[in-house]
Amino acid sequence: MDDLVQQGVVHRLPQGWALEGSLDAVSRSVPESLRQLIERQFTDLSLAEQTMLEVASATGSEFSAAVLAAAVDTAVDTIETQCLALARRGQFISTRGLDEWPDGTVTTRYGFLHALYQETIYERVPVNQRLRWHRQIGQRLEAAYGPRAPEVAAELAEHFRRGRDSARRTVSAVRR
Repeated sequence: MDDLVQQGVVHRLPQGWALEGSLDAVSRSVPESLRQLIERQFTDLSLAEQTMLEVASATGSEFSAAVLAAAVDTAVDTIETQCLALARRGQFISTRGLDEWPDGTVTTRYGFLHALYQETIYERVPVNQRLRWHRQIGQRLEAAYGPRAPEVAAELAEHFRRGRDSARRTVSAVRR
């Protein structure tokens, strides 16, 4: 309904809903699949929000604002503000508590509302961009955990594997 309202096909009245035009207009405006609906909602976001969600999709179903900030070389506060705005609107993500790292970094943890959001957005990202983000995410986590990196060795290994950083992937796998 939110999508139909945004398109101006229907609108809410005090006594209920009103249709603008014909039922054909409604059927033409409904996407054929959930992925198309997600794509439509995604393209309505600001470019900054789109980029932030694309990076988030590379981190997994849950992510820290600090990881996203490192991947796009942006201040953590900026990312926190974008994430919080989306979460408050109930779009794509929700808050999942705090994330505290051994290096003293404390940020909010977020997660995608559904795996389909993450998958659909991740598929939009060009392969070379994915590789770069995975390497940057792995490097940030590795730096944050320092000597305690074995605690997140599996996550590090996965990001370095996806980032095609075979030297770091091997070191992370040995730490496990």
